[in-house]
Amino acid sequence: MVAAVPPATGLSAPPAAALRLVPGLEHGQRPLRCRVLRGGTVNRVWRVRSRQGEFALRVDGPAWHRPGVDRHRELTLHRAAAAAGIAPEIVATAHDGAVLVTRFIPGEV
Repeated sequence: MVAAVPPATGLSAPPAAALRLVPGLEHGQRPLRCRVLRGGTVNRVWRVRSRQGEFALRVDGPAWHRPGVDRHRELTLHRAAAAAGIAPEIVATAHDGAVLVTRFIPGEV
């Protein structure tokens, strides 16, 4: 589980509590590489590289509370899509869904 993570608005780097969900960074290690990815309207996403691979790390921003955003439903659907091979594997989540870590899949936005 991750401690309370501050909203991602304006963050250039992910919160330490969120980074600890990334494989290879559980004990406060620094990422080998970390950069903000563009896109998204209610969260901030980073491409994070550790010694265990490359991951996408999403941290909710304050707008995730808006109508229509249902993190629990999203996780259920994402897991089904990953099992079907059409979405990246979910590696870790915060108990409230505010943080999501998936395998990084290169592509265009």
